[in-house]
Amino acid sequence: MTKRILVVEDDQSTLKAVKFLLSDYYEVVTAGNGAEAMEWLSDSDLPDLIITDIEMPRMSGLEMIEALDDDLRFSQVPVIVMSSNCYKDSCLEREYANYYGCLDKPLVPSELLLKIEKVFLAKAS
Repeated sequence: MTKRILVVEDDQSTLKAVKFLLSDYYEVVTAGNGAEAMEWLSDSDLPDLIITDIEMPRMSGLEMIEALDDDLRFSQVPVIVMSSNCYKDSCLEREYANYYGCLDKPLVPSELLLKIEKVFLAKAS
């Protein structure tokens, strides 16, 4: 069974690049911001992983992570953050049950694929 990944990103070029990279290995669903992602999650089967940007309109990635963490339906879906502010952003220091780390933008394809596989291995054990 192919794993499904929800990619949440407001920058269309980054969203298309990530979708292109992952589509050979996973079913990829996209959303333009956290609010759009939450709407999709409420109406669909859960993804196996969420990859999200932090700074987005309507609902930021951090607000989405908090909402996912607080909702038992979604709290077990792992989340990877991709942001140009990974290591500067103190808001990611809080413990979230579903947070599996941050990748700095611009993304390095091999690092993204490796991080995804590490998350899936961690969830399997």
